[in-house]
Amino acid sequence: MRLPTEAEWEYAARGPNGSKYPWGNTWDGLRVNHNDVSLKNAGFTQWGCTTDNDGFAYTAPVGSYKNNASWCGAFDMAGNVWEWVKDYFSDNYYAESPTSDPQGPTTGRMRVKRGGSWDLPPNDCRLAIRPGSEPDGRHAGHGFRAALDY
Repeated sequence: MRLPTEAEWEYAARGPNGSKYPWGNTWDGLRVNHNDVSLKNAGFTQWGCTTDNDGFAYTAPVGSYKNNASWCGAFDMAGNVWEWVKDYFSDNYYAESPTSDPQGPTTGRMRVKRGGSWDLPPNDCRLAIRPGSEPDGRHAGHGFRAALDY
């Protein structure tokens, strides 16, 4: 097992049609763990909260949301926790990478994380968001997904 590349993660999340969210192109706050009423009721109001209520203040067990799987059956690709990927971060990733099976930089200080987190607003749970972060930090909103080679 290994971390997926950024390209593998994005394809699993967006699918062959390049959807904005794993379930399609329209926001549905009941299919993703984000900063909402549950988080506000737990006392977190740093960035404001939506009026959605996904039922979890912090992280949610995998598969907690009805029909939130991506096209290939991967759950929670948006929200819940940021997911580390293998690639190092580059601001020019899309400009520098080939269109077929792109690989990120082979060295760097920061790694890419994808998918958003339980403490973020909807706009930051879009599949296109890809911040870089130093991998030695810890946060309750960081996690990973393993890729399995056959």
